[in-house]
Amino acid sequence: MNAAEAFTRSPLPGGNRVSMIANSGGFSVIQTDLTVAEGLAVPKFSEDTLQQLRKLVPLAGTSIGNPLDAWPIFYKVSQDGGNLADIVKVVVADPAIDSLVFMFDQFRYLRRGLGSRAASHMDTIIRMMLEGSAYGRDVLGKPVFLAVSLDPFLQDEEDRTNNLKLKDAFAQAGYPVFSSSEAAVKALGALYKYARLTGRLPG
Repeated sequence: MNAAEAFTRSPLPGGNRVSMIANSGGFSVIQTDLTVAEGLAVPKFSEDTLQQLRKLVPLAGTSIGNPLDAWPIFYKVSQDGGNLADIVKVVVADPAIDSLVFMFDQFRYLRRGLGSRAASHMDTIIRMMLEGSAYGRDVLGKPVFLAVSLDPFLQDEEDRTNNLKLKDAFAQAGYPVFSSSEAAVKALGALYKYARLTGRLPG
C-alpha cells in the first residue's frame, strides 16, 4: 500500500506526534530515527499513561516508554488485569500522541513458546489488536498504521500464513497496512505533511 491509499483509509493526524508499539528495543531505536527524519516526533508518554502501562505491561524484558518495546504483551491476552487491547487503548489515548504505528514481527517467537497453541493464540492477538486500534481510529480519530514484516529467509509457511492473516484482517477493516515499518513511517509522514499543506493543522 502506498501513501496515496493511506490518505483514503485514515483520519488525518492532529499533529506530528507518533507512538510506536514493537517487540524489539534495538529495532525501535532505528525506527525512531526514521520517524524523526520524516518530520515526525516520538514524544514521551504522559505520567498518567506510564502509570497505567506499569499496571498492564509485564516488566521483565520490556521498556515502558515510547516506543513501547514490549514483546511480552503479545502473550498477555487474558482478560484478568488487562490485556493487549487495553494496552493499545492506553497508548493511543495519550494526549501527547496523534497517531500510532503498530509493528508486528512476532509469530515465529510465539511458536517457540506456545507450540501447537500458537495459531489459535494468534487469532486472539488479531482480535485484540483490532479492538485497540478501532478505539484509536474510530473513537479518538487518530491514524493507526500497521507494519508486518514478511522475511522469506526467516519465515516458513506457517509464519507466512499467520502474518498474512493479520495483514488481511487489518486491510479488510480499512487500516493502512505495510510490509515494513519504514514504509509505514514514510506514509504517515506524507499524511501529516498533507494535513499541514491543506490547512487542517495549526502552524
